[in-house]
This record gives sequence, structure tokens and C-alpha cells, in this order.
Amino acid sequence: FITFAIGDTLQQRDIVISRVINNEKAFTNTPVKIKVLISSYKEPGGALKVDLLREGSVIASKNMNVNSGQENYETVFDVTENSPGKIKYKVQAERKEGEITYRNNYAEFYISYTDNKVSILVISGGPGYDNEFTGSVLKRIGNYNIVYRTQKSPADFYEGPIDQRSFGELSAVFLLNFPANHTSPGIVQEISGNIRLYKIPVVFFSC
Repeated sequence: FITFAIGDTLQQRDIVISRVINNEKAFTNTPVKIKVLISSYKEPGGALKVDLLREGSVIASKNMNVNSGQENYETVFDVTENSPGKIKYKVQAERKEGEITYRNNYAEFYISYTDNKVSILVISGGPGYDNEFTGSVLKRIGNYNIVYRTQKSPADFYEGPIDQRSFGELSAVFLLNFPANHTSPGIVQEISGNIRLYKIPVVFFSC
């Protein structure tokens, strides 16, 4: 076989999203940086707009200055998600007249977000001022996901029963004047058993 190279091997005018650097996994309510590497070939110079899209909608834009003496550029976007889930993003450079192709003017990627809130179960031995004070302090920390259970009778709570299945997701258990003298031994055993099973830290408050 005899091969011949045909076609134009010279670099043509083109804007290329050459690489996107980002974490594939991130926490909610935490800023995430997205670095975009851009190559500009044979561009005479001027402004270049780069958009960041979330699920098809533009959420941020950056304006860059390109010139004929420089090929490589970069810009950074910051994104924050409030809810867990897998989000599709797209970075897109504006199309310039005369580009050899527009297929490399964008790049798509996904980031999976998980909830980074600290889950805490607060069990109180009964209603009182101490509950309100402790609750008001904990609520000031936005990173806490707090579930309250206030004892009403030996085996019942005002807010409803304790979900024994939730212990596996807890970061800590706060016991506020609990157990009380009238607390059912069965309830104490259930809570104690799950705390030992999942090795959950316990904080005691005695007021």
C-alpha cells in the first residue's frame, strides 16, 4: 500500500473548550469551583463570552479578552446547590464567525451532590424552657438537621414515635433531661441498643 496525506494540516480558526476541571462529587450548600480551559486559534482578538448552564439554563457568564498572540486561556465558575442530586452542567463559548467547527465550543458534565448536614436527634424528658433554649442555639447552626422528640408519657412523645431506622443516619444524639423517672425501660433499651449498634456519640444535658 502507498499512502498519501491529503488535506490542509494548518491550524484553522477555532474556539475550543479544551478541558473542564471539576469534582464529580460535592456537598450541598458548599461552593464548588469549575475551571474551564479554553484554546483560541487564529482569532484576531476581542471579547469572548463563556456561559455556564445548569440543566439547560444559563446561570453564569464570563467575558474574556482574547488576542492573536495567545492561544490558552482559563476561567473559573463557582456553583452552589441546596439540594442533593445529580446535576447536568454545560460550559459554552460563544460562536465566532469563521470557525472551522462549533462542535468543540462546549462541554457537558455532571456533578453529584450529597447532603452534608449533621443529623442530630434531640430527646427531651418533657416540655420546658430548657427545650426552647437548647433548640434556639442549635437552630443558629444552619448545617444541623435536627429532629426533636419530647416525652409526653412513659412510652410516647409529643412529636410522634422515634423512628428506629433513622439511627443509621444520625451524627449524634442529644439527651436533655432524658431518661426521666417516668421513662419506659423499653424505650431506653431501644435507644441504647441503636446507639451501641451504630456507635453514635451521645451528649447529655442535665438542667
